[in-house]
Amino acid sequence: MPIQAYIKEVLSHIRSKEARGFVKLELENHLQAAKADAIKKGKAEDEAEAIAIKQMGDSTLLGQKMNRLHKPKIDWFTVAGFAVLIGFSMLPLIYLQDSYQMDLVMRKTIFSIMGIVILLACMFFDYRKFLKFGYGFYGIGIIFLLVLNFSPFSLMINGRPFLHIATFTIEASSTLPIFLLAWAGILSKIRRDIWLKIGLEVPGTEKSVRVNLSHSWWKLVLLYVLSVLLLLPAANLFLVLLYTVLIVVMTWFSPLQKREKYLFTGMIGSLAVVSAVFTAMKKPYMLVRFKAFLNPDEYTHTYGYLGTKAKEYMGNAGWFGQALPKEGFKISEAHTDFIFVTTTYGFGWLLAGILVLLLVGLSVRMILNLKSFHDPYGKLLTVGAVTLYTLSFSWSILMSIGVLPFVGVSLPFFSYGLMPTVLHSFLIGIVLSVYRRKDLISLIN
Repeated sequence: MPIQAYIKEVLSHIRSKEARGFVKLELENHLQAAKADAIKKGKAEDEAEAIAIKQMGDSTLLGQKMNRLHKPKIDWFTVAGFAVLIGFSMLPLIYLQDSYQMDLVMRKTIFSIMGIVILLACMFFDYRKFLKFGYGFYGIGIIFLLVLNFSPFSLMINGRPFLHIATFTIEASSTLPIFLLAWAGILSKIRRDIWLKIGLEVPGTEKSVRVNLSHSWWKLVLLYVLSVLLLLPAANLFLVLLYTVLIVVMTWFSPLQKREKYLFTGMIGSLAVVSAVFTAMKKPYMLVRFKAFLNPDEYTHTYGYLGTKAKEYMGNAGWFGQALPKEGFKISEAHTDFIFVTTTYGFGWLLAGILVLLLVGLSVRMILNLKSFHDPYGKLLTVGAVTLYTLSFSWSILMSIGVLPFVGVSLPFFSYGLMPTVLHSFLIGIVLSVYRRKDLISLIN
């Protein structure tokens, strides 16, 4: 049997299309190597092919074994955690339905269904197809921010630009998944780019290595500066912080040398601090808000009002919650930014504790999955997704109990609106996509 016929027979027993492609490459490499070895020993080509095939074993048994070994995986623990969180996310909106006199539940149901569709689409899509478009995604993110900042169709709400498309509102946080794909692609390929440049110069020299690494480091700094300059006028400082932390964490999982990691992350960290200080100087109310966070009793009826009321509701929640106040919730963001306060007050600290465990458990599960991921690009995507998800829910919860300052941050899956659900469904879906293909590391990039 010719090698190609043997491979075709093995592949006929493998159900996954992606696995077939991987196994085909794997078999071709093994068989050609065995054939070449036999030819070196003086065997004729046909005889060498027969020897190579015999070494691999029966095609049916091998195909069945490869089918089991390379079958795409589904992380049912993460899927179950996502499903439970989506289900729980309906409770606070049902609780608030009468207070807001609008069909929160129906719209939230639609958003949740869209989130489920996005998660499934991302999970079944091969994330590796995004790898070569790192700079392309970066360009899309920049163009989106340019449109958001300078388009005549943008509407200014509370000092920030928004785009309205049909009944949906899009703002700067929509660029986070785009920049996640961009930086994962750029960082995962940077080591390869460096070595290609070294090969064109003086291979093996210390000087050449240092020069090229420095060039790549400064290129990354410029990419960061350009994106932040467009993010600052379009987003709150928390989004800039989230974006900066995302890049810093991904950098430490990238192939860059440790020295370059220190230099790059130190530089963008410093730039982020300078940007925050400069923004606060231009907008004095930010400093007042921070003072109100530190001394809420002095600003009870102004900037400290939200924090004071949130603490009051949390303190009165009890273990099993309270009925909706007749006068309604006295927090304007009860269905969005302060949804954790609403959940705790309406259903008690017991359910709030379960919610925290679910959110943390999902994060821990994704972190633990990193150990089984061998693809550098997949690891970077997972690290970035976990960073965005974990920092979002951590800040939202700690903000609600008064530990951190109030900022416009969504609690994953719970905050009302399309973008919070879409963003975090995308993040979990990407992680599931990497997990699904963790045993299908391509031999050819």
